[in-house]
Amino acid sequence: MITAITRSRRSRDLGMNGLRCLLGCRFSNRFRQTLILAFALALVGAKPAMALWSTNPSQNNEICTTVTGKQSQQVIADGSGGAYICWTDSRNGTNICAQHMNADGALTWAADGVIVCNLPYTQSTPAMVSDGAGGAIIVWRDFRASPDPFNPSPQIIAQRLGPNGNAMWTTAGVVLCSAARNRMRLLAVSDGLGGVIAAWRDFRNGVNYTIYAQRVDSSGQAQWTTDGLGIVVLGSDHDNQTIAADGSGGAFCAWEDYRSGPSDIYAQHVTSNGGFSWTANGIAICSELGYQTTPSIAPDGSSGAYLCWQDAQIGGYAIVQRVASNGATMWSANGTSVSLTSRVPQMVSTPAGVLIATGTPNGYFEIRVQLVSPLGVVQWPSPGAVVSQPSMIAGLFAITDDGSAGMIVSWTQDLGGGNTGILAQRVTSSGIASWTQYGVIVCNAANSRSSPLLANLLNSGYVDVWLDKRTNSGNDIYGSRLNTSGQLAGPVSAVSEWLQFD
Repeated sequence: MITAITRSRRSRDLGMNGLRCLLGCRFSNRFRQTLILAFALALVGAKPAMALWSTNPSQNNEICTTVTGKQSQQVIADGSGGAYICWTDSRNGTNICAQHMNADGALTWAADGVIVCNLPYTQSTPAMVSDGAGGAIIVWRDFRASPDPFNPSPQIIAQRLGPNGNAMWTTAGVVLCSAARNRMRLLAVSDGLGGVIAAWRDFRNGVNYTIYAQRVDSSGQAQWTTDGLGIVVLGSDHDNQTIAADGSGGAFCAWEDYRSGPSDIYAQHVTSNGGFSWTANGIAICSELGYQTTPSIAPDGSSGAYLCWQDAQIGGYAIVQRVASNGATMWSANGTSVSLTSRVPQMVSTPAGVLIATGTPNGYFEIRVQLVSPLGVVQWPSPGAVVSQPSMIAGLFAITDDGSAGMIVSWTQDLGGGNTGILAQRVTSSGIASWTQYGVIVCNAANSRSSPLLANLLNSGYVDVWLDKRTNSGNDIYGSRLNTSGQLAGPVSAVSEWLQFD
């Protein structure tokens, strides 16, 4: 779409309809192209200050470029072809900031973002979900009540932002947890009903880390036990929890569990009212000897879940399991090997099964994707779809579904000369890496970048957002939009896509 942020959808549609009418007349191709350019400039308003989606991989789109540090960015789709981005920002202490980009790539809130919370002391590590009504819910760790860095007791706070960036709950945010002592690794998913479910590691007992969760409804009211529901509260450590919405107001949760020694994989299903569907403190998904680590979880579409993890006992391979709604494992005991040496497997659930992306450290680091059917059968010949060129890839990769039972993957890669770029690839439902071999270049600007994150913008393609040091002044936040063909997509293409020249 080509539209200034102050123009209504109706005005834009009237303009496009007018352009169609003119182009129905018998004009030369050159004159028709001139008309297109004129209408594009008119609809955008020809305002140079309004940056729209860039198609230049050395330029991209600025989201926040203040001289202060930024980290822990998050991105989600806004449901209208645009995206919300939030991050930890140190411009005025350490606060949470957020920005909205519309479908054209224009920043619609204050320059460099609105401050979600600017109370004294530190607010950090946000997680963000859609509210299902054109806004976003952001959850973060907040040290307003415990500024002592040697005895931290951060609260878990949430705020809902409307489409205009206005706070919709109490100004200071709503409290999900204010228990004593430390908590970390905050994650969040939508409850599917306009609210949010957050989960975190919790040290409230002063002995070991447990896992707690809280659900907040669309009006900002906590729905479960005060200060959070104990997902697993045994006297052993629990780490690296992961969470996925169940589609019915509840959530699946999996974690590394040390109750029997080296880490095993356990899981739990929490219903919308805070009840447990499975055994208290979780069911064992894998209890093999050795270490099982870095679990990932996704709904299977039949009230159960898929899980995958890295298993050190069998060479670090990625292992996958399916759990029924009653908590019974459905595949081989302790899981099915995907036959990919793995580092931090991630997955996307599809109607054809589960797509698993793994980082494979075979001398060099590369990314591969494999499909496992709902019956637990590996579908593609080894080694699966090869996404990236073997290279010294810095940091973790990001994934999202492609909207057609496939997967989009993005990663950082060494481009030489001390420069690190952002690349991306699409793996189709048939296992084909369908963009340029070893990925398309999303960003090749000078210097380094890290932590790419993806969101599916539905009919507008995909947005990739990352931390960027091109100015050598600390992390900035940049992003770009990719269309379904893997091209950096600018707003003018929205006109050319429906016009055919003779």
